[in-house]
Amino acid sequence: MPKDISREIPEFDGENMYMSMTEPSQDYVPASQSFPGPSLESEDFNIPPITPPSLPDHSLVHLNEIESGYHSLCHPMNHNGLLPFHPQNMDLPEITVSNMLGQDGTLLSNSLSVMQDLRNTEGAQYSSHPQMATMRPRVQPADIRQPGMMQHGQLTTINQSQLSAQLGLNMGGNNVPHNSPSPPGSKSATPSPSSSVHEDEGEDSSKVNGGEKRPASDMGKKPKTPKKKKKKDPNEPQKPVSAYALFFRDTQAAMITAILQSRLARTSFDKNRFQSISETLHMECKAEMVTPLVTNPGHVCVTDANLYFQPLNGYPKPVVQITLQNVRRIYKRRHGLMPLGLEVFCTENDLCSDIYLKFYNYQDRDELYFLIATYIENHITEHTAESYMLQWQRGHISNYQYLLHLNNLADRSCNDLSQYPVFPWIIADYSSSVLDLTKPETFRDLSKPIGALNKERLDRLLTRYQEMPEPKFMYGSHYSSPGYVLFYLVRVAPEYMLCLQNGKFDHADRMFNSLAETWKNCLDGATDFKELIPEFYESDSSFLINSLKLDLGKRQGGKMVEDVELPPWASDPDDFLQKSQEALESQYVSEHLHEWIDIIFGYKQKGSEAVAAHNVFHPLTYEGGVDLNSIMDPNEKVALLTQILEFGQTPKQLFTIPHPRRIIPKLKSLSRTSSHSVSITESPVSPNEESFEDLTEESITLAWNNIAKLKLDEQYKIHKEAITGIAVTCNGSSVFTTSQDSTLKMFSKESKTIQRSVSFSNMALSSCLILPGDTTVISSSWDNHIYFYSIAFGRQQDILMGHDDAVSKICWHDGRLYSASWDSTVKVWHCVPGETLSNKKHHFELLAELEHDVSVNTIDLNSANTILASGTKEGTISIWDITTATALHQLPCHSGTVFGAAFSPDSRHLLSAGEDCCFKVIDVQTGMLISSVTTDEPQRCFKWDGNTILSGSQSGELLIWDLLGGKVIERIKGHTGAVMSMWMNEQCNSVITGGEDKQIMFWKLQY
Repeated sequence: MPKDISREIPEFDGENMYMSMTEPSQDYVPASQSFPGPSLESEDFNIPPITPPSLPDHSLVHLNEIESGYHSLCHPMNHNGLLPFHPQNMDLPEITVSNMLGQDGTLLSNSLSVMQDLRNTEGAQYSSHPQMATMRPRVQPADIRQPGMMQHGQLTTINQSQLSAQLGLNMGGNNVPHNSPSPPGSKSATPSPSSSVHEDEGEDSSKVNGGEKRPASDMGKKPKTPKKKKKKDPNEPQKPVSAYALFFRDTQAAMITAILQSRLARTSFDKNRFQSISETLHMECKAEMVTPLVTNPGHVCVTDANLYFQPLNGYPKPVVQITLQNVRRIYKRRHGLMPLGLEVFCTENDLCSDIYLKFYNYQDRDELYFLIATYIENHITEHTAESYMLQWQRGHISNYQYLLHLNNLADRSCNDLSQYPVFPWIIADYSSSVLDLTKPETFRDLSKPIGALNKERLDRLLTRYQEMPEPKFMYGSHYSSPGYVLFYLVRVAPEYMLCLQNGKFDHADRMFNSLAETWKNCLDGATDFKELIPEFYESDSSFLINSLKLDLGKRQGGKMVEDVELPPWASDPDDFLQKSQEALESQYVSEHLHEWIDIIFGYKQKGSEAVAAHNVFHPLTYEGGVDLNSIMDPNEKVALLTQILEFGQTPKQLFTIPHPRRIIPKLKSLSRTSSHSVSITESPVSPNEESFEDLTEESITLAWNNIAKLKLDEQYKIHKEAITGIAVTCNGSSVFTTSQDSTLKMFSKESKTIQRSVSFSNMALSSCLILPGDTTVISSSWDNHIYFYSIAFGRQQDILMGHDDAVSKICWHDGRLYSASWDSTVKVWHCVPGETLSNKKHHFELLAELEHDVSVNTIDLNSANTILASGTKEGTISIWDITTATALHQLPCHSGTVFGAAFSPDSRHLLSAGEDCCFKVIDVQTGMLISSVTTDEPQRCFKWDGNTILSGSQSGELLIWDLLGGKVIERIKGHTGAVMSMWMNEQCNSVITGGEDKQIMFWKLQY
């Protein structure tokens, strides 16, 4: 939830909706008083006296229920300015939304503004919840503990007429069907027996605060005992809308809009509020500060040092200031499915932002975003969904943190209840005495949406879906909406629920009473498909406890609603949250969480994949489902906006291809949890083999952790042109290098001399490798040939003429040679060596030819030698299954030549470096580009361990990169020209580089 800047809801001073205005020329006049002279262009406005029509509520709008199951949330108006409560026959939670202004300046509002009238400065405050209290108004405890309507006198003339006008806007358009939604947590669409009282109260428009409002002539008469009304037939013809009601609606809406726009237009940011007189103003515009249920209009100003917001009413403070130097994250937001929001965070991992602004046009929003982003781009790293994915896959952030980041990137915000962060149900066992996180049946199936978990219910929904006319949808309610959020948080934010429930709490049997009941209802309920909220996986359990001693009603069995009933395996609320956190971070969830991400944020969110996954909601819940700017009728626009905000909104789609799974470390044996926990004799495998493997892994990890301590040991100039390839014998005594000077040279580390120099042709050599046994060196050449050189006999042993253009790179494994060429192919050869003591040549058999569209510049094999990656001169990365010679993925990653590509040690990811000064990371399984790091200059070659990169740059430096952080850790001076090739030993503590400066350099780690 928002921080200090929105600690409380603005207090309204009687008739003035936007109080504390500093303009002396504009005074408010009671609604009963006339203004002189009609002129929208003058400072004053002629608003005739208005008396609310003395018609019952049903004289406004009551339209028939449509059969599709999706209903409008536009409600008739009670005389006290609050919405009536109708619990029957609806899929949707009964909720309303906060005041909004459209881009054209028209008022888009409804009765959630009554939230502002719940405030009572003389009453006690609720005890604060760490998240909800930041924007809670103060309400008298008596008002909350006695369910019922707010006192009529609490609504002032202006506010009461404003609410009527707002509701009039919501009711506009006879084409909008009307029915009232089931409140959150309802067991079914059919009302329970105990809900009939509420239905009567909602339908009797003459009741106010439990009493009757009767004509003066009847005041002396004995009131008749009210008879129980019959339930209305939804097919019964409805009365037309009163012409005076329409006049009332339009006039009041025009008044509010005119006042607001006039004040915004005639005021500007007070420059005296700048923190320093030396600050330079970069931009000023109108905007609204968004908090749950309330938006506060005012002026935004950004300077070279600070971001300011000055609310028109001076609340919560005269000026909200954020120092740009403290900004850590900034996100563009959708607000009402329109790109008008901007949220600023001064912390890295906090759920709550420092300010959420909504602009009147996207140009202002984008300009402000650019100004702030330009300032902070040199101070922080911009994170994308892909960069967080890589951190999550590698285990650097938890499942909880990853879900928070995805919610943030998908426009979910604690300031917007219609887009509150959504978290999954994880646990499916609420009856056992012990929670066993090792059993798969303990967990919910994360590959399916909530609505598809119960097959019988799903079959019924699919039948309705198939019979439904376009636009089709499977679910009549959403998995996240304001009503569902407050269903969970009613014990810490009761005033919000009162606003949404017509000044009353929901029926006791439909409250959040029990975890087991709520889960069962999500499985079996005809209209309940809600997911959870982040609070279920945090450490504050206050939302599960009725610490305010609220009178939440009595259930049918006579039991009062108090604390939430916990499952048997939880000893108390804190223990429940602790076990929920453990479940979220468990191995089962880590292995399957990507499936739920596919449904909520990924490729199964829309289109044919959503249909196949039974994950289709109403079109209005999706981004792009309706273009509000194209709707000219303000009443129709408000009706659609109301439905969008109240029904719930589907998160912005972050991924369009399957999400990669998390990398789960595999234990070497069941009896061991780490290499230090058990003695060697307990290992079920060879002690020497196991301990050697552990020591090798530890030494590699130690080396990469200290890679920044790489020091130059020796350097030698051994070629006449740039060095293109390096290969070292197993014992490390001899180093073979190839060069553009067309020679292969053998350098002795012991004697520090060149022992052999061989020239195969007058064309450059591009790479080299040594075959197992250190008997043969293979070199590739720009003359289209591959040369085999016998180390023992010191002569050329064989030639493979396998390509039609230069051979750019070669790899070898288990008797197979892989060659890449500028002729747009990668060829796989089976090589049978000739007898070394005879003149017999190698026998080459072409096994596969991998076709590309353009020249191939580099290739690499994974550790299992089952997958090959290739990079072309036009920037395309291809991943091939070499067992079947088929392309798994082809991605246009770079905008120029791919200089190098290499698999991570676990073969999960592929890193590439290109001419476009970028590193790109690809998930091998899905082919998803999951990270991109921009460099100052091209990186010509590199080695990496999956997290850290050692690269050779165009300028000759060696750079150490933190891939997850996207930044350079260390720069080491090296060659005077580009680093063209790099070799690293198995222990990763020795490096040899070859440069454009014709030198080879030997590097060693110095711990």
